[in-house]
Amino acid sequence: MRTETNRQFQQDFSLLSDSLRGNSVLITGGSGFFGRNLLEILLYANSHLGWQTEIVTVSRGALPEDLKNGHRHIVHDLSVPLTSLFPQKINHIIHAASPLHLANHPAPEQTYYAILSSMENILNFASQAKAESVLFSSSGAVYGTQPETVSHLAEDYIGAPDPLDKRFVYGNGKRTAETLGVLKASEFGFRFVSARCFAFSGRHLPLDKHFAIGNFVSNLIHQIPIQIKGDARTLRSYMDAEDLCFWLLTLLAKGKNLNAYNVGSDKAISIGALAKLVSSLSEKEIPVEMPPESSMKGSVSAYIPSIEKAKKEFGLEMKTSLRDSIQKMVDFNHA
Repeated sequence: MRTETNRQFQQDFSLLSDSLRGNSVLITGGSGFFGRNLLEILLYANSHLGWQTEIVTVSRGALPEDLKNGHRHIVHDLSVPLTSLFPQKINHIIHAASPLHLANHPAPEQTYYAILSSMENILNFASQAKAESVLFSSSGAVYGTQPETVSHLAEDYIGAPDPLDKRFVYGNGKRTAETLGVLKASEFGFRFVSARCFAFSGRHLPLDKHFAIGNFVSNLIHQIPIQIKGDARTLRSYMDAEDLCFWLLTLLAKGKNLNAYNVGSDKAISIGALAKLVSSLSEKEIPVEMPPESSMKGSVSAYIPSIEKAKKEFGLEMKTSLRDSIQKMVDFNHA
C-alpha cells in the first residue's frame, strides 16, 4: 500500500470523507489500471483513516494477491446483467470497465457492443440497487480528431468522431454510452456524471500494451533503446494515477448531475520529448531513435484536454509532475 505517497493528498481525503465514509462503492474494471489504483486509495482510507467504506469490485479477471483483502471482488462479464449478484443497496458506482482503445481492432463491432452492453447492465443495476450516483469513465475520444486550431479540448467542444469510419468506433461507443447514462438517470433518479478521460501514467499502467509511455518505461527498465517509428511531434499529456483517482472520486461525490468533466493533464508534451524524458531517468541514459525531422511533415496530431471546468468547480489540481509519475512507474515495476 502506498502510505508515503498519499501524504500529499491528506486534504483531498478530508474533503471526500463526508461523501464516502461509511457508504458502499462498486467499481467495475477492478483488475484494470483505473480499478486497481482506485481500490488502493479506498483501502488506504479504510485502514488508515477509518472510512469503513464497503468496497465491491467487478471484473472479468482476478486481482493480484496484494489487493485481494479488505473488500469483495466478483469475477463477472459485464455483458451479462448483474441483477442476481448484489441483493444489497450500493450508494455509488464507478463504471471504469472498458475495452482497450485500438484503432486497428480486428473486430471493432465487438468494442462497440462491449461498451454499450456493459453500460446498459450497469445502469439497470444502478436502478435496482437504488444507487445515489453513477460515475462513467468515458473518454476524450468522444470529441473526435482535435483540430490544429484547438489547443485544448473543452467539454463544450461540438466536434465528434466520424460515425462512418470504423477507426472511431471507440469514441462513438463512448458517446452513445453517455447518452444512455443521461436517459437512465433521468428515468430512475440517480445522479449521472461522465468523466472524459485522456492519457495517464503511474502505478499499474501496463508496460506491454499500446501505451507509448508504458513501452518507453519498459525500454528503460530493460535498457533497450527507445525507437519512435511514427511522428515524434505528436502531442499528448499525462496525468498521474493518484491524481486521476482523486479527480474521479471528487466527481463521484460532487460532480453535477448530467454533466461531463475532462480528466487528464493540460500540459502537452511531444512523443519525442517524452521519450527523451524517460531516457533521462536512467542511470545510463538509453538512446532515443526517431525518424529525421525532414520526414515529419504535415499537421501535428494532438490529444490535449482543457481541465478548467473541474478546476473551477471543485478546486482540483494536479499534484504529481510527469517526471515523478514516470519515476513511480519505474520503481513500481522494479519492485
